[in-house]
Amino acid sequence: MHLLVINFKAENTAEEYDKATAEIAPVFAEIEGLIIKHFLFNHEEKTYGGCYQFESKAALDAYMAGERIQDDYGKSRLVRPYGKKLRSSCRSY
Repeated sequence: MHLLVINFKAENTAEEYDKATAEIAPVFAEIEGLIIKHFLFNHEEKTYGGCYQFESKAALDAYMAGERIQDDYGKSRLVRPYGKKLRSSCRSY
């Protein structure tokens, strides 16, 4: 599994952000190799983004090289790919 974390600033209200994420969420189901995307937000600081989990480095690299990342975030963003293969475990609490 390979992770990508993207953060950006935007002047959205909480309602605008919620509406935009609801509209764009289905697009991410079409990204090859993407397991899940978590939408990140801090409405008080106007910081937003996503945490993406890809099944392979090749899938992450393809997303990074594609147009979708430009469409989603433009140029004003902080992009942090985590290139090492990661393992995770989920626990219910």
